[in-house]
Amino acid sequence: MAENNSTTNNATYIYDPRFTSWLKYSVPMDAVTKVGDSFYFGGPSTGVVYLYPSGTNDDGSAITAYWKSKDFIGGDPFVEKDFQNYSMIARTQTGSNIDLDISYNASPSYTRNNISLTSSLGLPFIRYNARFPTGKLGSFVNFKFGNDDLSSPFEIYSVKYDYMPRAWRVMQ
Repeated sequence: MAENNSTTNNATYIYDPRFTSWLKYSVPMDAVTKVGDSFYFGGPSTGVVYLYPSGTNDDGSAITAYWKSKDFIGGDPFVEKDFQNYSMIARTQTGSNIDLDISYNASPSYTRNNISLTSSLGLPFIRYNARFPTGKLGSFVNFKFGNDDLSSPFEIYSVKYDYMPRAWRVMQ
């Protein structure tokens, strides 16, 4: 579908029954069709037919990939939280890494961590535990996982965070 005043398709929405939700992909497609186990689509401005998926790079260029969570509110959306720790479990991907961006209260600014997905223990998953930056207060927290490295896949299994609630007060 065409978005943001585009005259050609520049976004694709695909329903994922595992999450019972629509996922947005910034892959411009026309006339998607499935043949066997493969998807084919036309380029909206080139007239070329493409096979999807066809690899982990785009003609030798890195694909910028990310997944962004909802805004988590914790137990009470009316109480500020002093965010303390977070943990992530991801699939081991030798030589790969992931950028973890954390934002608060729907702010466009964020804290970024670059996490290696290589396991020195030979495990099929890695655990990453860290503290939120000191003094990070908010009502909402959001996580964005991604990377823009060539042929560098990532798979996130879970993320968890904890906080200390502050006393209720009137907030804007």
